[in-house]
Amino acid sequence: MLKQRLDACMETHPFYNLNEAIYETLCRSIIDLALAPGESLSETALAAELSVSRSPVRNALMRLQSDGLVTQSKGQSFQVAAIRREDCRELMEARIAIEGQAAFWAAERASAEHLKAMEASMKDYLRACREWNVGGMVDSDHRFHQEMINAAQNTVIAEIYAQISPRILHYRHFLFTQVPKETVAPIMAGSGKQLRAACDAIRLGFGGMARERIERDIAGMLDIVGHW
Repeated sequence: MLKQRLDACMETHPFYNLNEAIYETLCRSIIDLALAPGESLSETALAAELSVSRSPVRNALMRLQSDGLVTQSKGQSFQVAAIRREDCRELMEARIAIEGQAAFWAAERASAEHLKAMEASMKDYLRACREWNVGGMVDSDHRFHQEMINAAQNTVIAEIYAQISPRILHYRHFLFTQVPKETVAPIMAGSGKQLRAACDAIRLGFGGMARERIERDIAGMLDIVGHW
């Protein structure tokens, strides 16, 4: 499966070098739980499965460690990072602080291109919710928040968000496997309403309202954590 993903990645991104393609393959496989939390990651085994040398595999694992997706105990092999409730709660609380302020600045600084991208991502999210397409929900929701970060036009906020984004995606996928659909679905529906309202507030330049709506949206993820 990993080799197929690597081949598909290199076909989709022909300008990636091998290091980048292997990193992207392993990153996506961890995020969407194809590589499970706590799973051991042997450099030798991964290199054999991917038909590459150990060097680019190790480079990818070291990079994933800096992303918070991989851990390594002293003298032991790499492992997919474990998922913990407390870590998830702290991550969501950090998002409220970072993204709430980003929404405020986006209301002042968003370009027409930013607004168009946010609107498209929001509509994709609403469609994915109606179809209960978990992968679509995760990806479109993340695109919306990324476009909002871009619209804030603050390089420090963008750097912080880029640092935590892999973990956000990892936890999102994981939570959908742990909490029943009947519990998650109403929260996701509410999230869609918050994204629509935030988009409208940013377009109209209402920074305080945009911040409030984004904070409510992320608080919904905290509700899901509470049902885990």
